[in-house]
Amino acid sequence: MAKIGGDRRGGDRVLNAVLMVRLQQIQETYPGPEAFLKASQVGRATMLDLLRGNGNPTFALVQQIAEGLRMTPFELLGIRQPTAETELKLHGIDLDRLRTFVTAERKNREALLALTGMTAKTAVKPRRGPKPKDWT
Repeated sequence: MAKIGGDRRGGDRVLNAVLMVRLQQIQETYPGPEAFLKASQVGRATMLDLLRGNGNPTFALVQQIAEGLRMTPFELLGIRQPTAETELKLHGIDLDRLRTFVTAERKNREALLALTGMTAKTAVKPRRGPKPKDWT
């Protein structure tokens, strides 16, 4: 197994290792590295970092790679979708309701952008305001 890169913060690296191994396994199913890279929809440097167990991928990046590889983020991490759904239900999380919410939110955002004549790239992201006083 490839050496897993160091973490500047000293945190747990298990998820990076899981992602590294899964990406290596999935890459082997493609005719070549370039085909895999193209399908993954991420840059070469980013993918090389992930394949080496380096980096600190965001949820958004994991989602983007999973979509490019035509699988769910759970499957990308080696978790069968039915297993993920069952486990989430045990914690009171209804994945179908969350999907409905996310889809509706995306459609609402797209409709609002269309009304303003803006695109997702030209829209100004809201600034983060100060934390409420009761937050520590």
